[in-house]
Amino acid sequence: VVSWLVREDAKEGVDYDLDHLKWMWDVTTIQDTKIINDNQKGVNSSRYSSGPYSEHELSTANFIAWYLWRLSGRTDTECPTKEARFFYERMS
Repeated sequence: VVSWLVREDAKEGVDYDLDHLKWMWDVTTIQDTKIINDNQKGVNSSRYSSGPYSEHELSTANFIAWYLWRLSGRTDTECPTKEARFFYERMS
């Protein structure tokens, strides 16, 4: 089910064109599907290896460090990074 968000008082054919809304939905969905499928093919490739996180992904890197630390079940060590401890304190 798709819902089109238009103004409550909008009139179809006057304030918006339903065919244009459908066209935009179709075009972006087709493009997104291609991008997603191509990315997955790359990740599935035997030639793929993950790279380092960028500086914009610090929170993600720290969350993963915390998560892997929790999965390890180790109690003899501290959480690996100060930032990851932030997650530990809030998720424990």
